[in-house]
Amino acid sequence: MHSKDHPRAALVQALPELFDPRTWLPTVLAAGGMLRRQDVGGLVRSAADAIGAGTRQEAVSWIALGLRCHPDRLVDEIRRQGIFRCSKYRFHTGQLRPVVSTLLAHAKALSLADDVTHYLQSVSRLLQLGSSVRTLDASLREFLVRRNERALKTVVAVVRLAVYAGPSG
Repeated sequence: MHSKDHPRAALVQALPELFDPRTWLPTVLAAGGMLRRQDVGGLVRSAADAIGAGTRQEAVSWIALGLRCHPDRLVDEIRRQGIFRCSKYRFHTGQLRPVVSTLLAHAKALSLADDVTHYLQSVSRLLQLGSSVRTLDASLREFLVRRNERALKTVVAVVRLAVYAGPSG
């Protein structure tokens, strides 16, 4: 076991029901001061790994634990690592949407501050656009592949126009 994994392994050992879908919430609520502030970055990496692996409950549990113990630090770290960004998952939001929805559904029980709840609501709204953005992205990529020479000339023309027009144009 790597030394960086030790704090999370200790948490899992101390909170054996953390990932159980029936008992995760009472386990998180009882965790209190179990998580050290300096361990939040690793916790967010664990949540990101869980999202990528499709283990939603594990992701929810890690994030909820961080929100319960160090909410401001956790949200800062989520933003810094970008684990709620659609683009990080190539606009496939199927794994991420249920995680955010579950956290929002339990916001009151987790005693989340209004700003944290608003942040999660904003993330949820952006995730709803994920499939539309993915479709648009695929369409643009296809167009650029088919019309690569013409598209490049158009981009060059637009950039020149922007440069010549200046900031006021």
